[in-house]
Amino acid sequence: MFPPESDLEVLILESMGLWNIVPGSTFEYTAQRLDQDYVIDHNDGFNDTAAVSGLDPGVLAVTYLGVSQTTPEWFDMDILFSADVLFNSNPAPSCDIVSNPPPVNGYYFLLIAVHEMGHALGLAHNPQGDEPAGTPWFIATMNPAYPAGGPVGQENIIEVHTDDRN
Repeated sequence: MFPPESDLEVLILESMGLWNIVPGSTFEYTAQRLDQDYVIDHNDGFNDTAAVSGLDPGVLAVTYLGVSQTTPEWFDMDILFSADVLFNSNPAPSCDIVSNPPPVNGYYFLLIAVHEMGHALGLAHNPQGDEPAGTPWFIATMNPAYPAGGPVGQENIIEVHTDDRN
């Protein structure tokens, strides 16, 4: 994970909390620190969250799911955030800050973390991201275009959007 009590760790935990409050759900995210820092391995049974260099250009974060060879269950989930991009950890940015990322404002970390936590639950992109030009896109937590899961309304509330909650 990120350094204890750092702005980014607080936002990772907040992203978990936003999925935990989905009405009718029975899942729960929790976080704990291990006694040592293990090498990130997508099949070791440890769920890792880290910032790394070298993700493909334009990729802000990626989630890897380790799937059991014998049962249809995930046993490992790693979320890697790009250390090569500027992130904004402002706890309540306005819509204009979120919609105008680098070079000035940075990508809003909480939006990206909530999106990646959705992948950790097994959700895919919505829409898929390969639609023909001119296809309308909509606000959705799992929309692959940044900042399609951005703040909503004049209060700039970040939440898991309805289609993703459903």
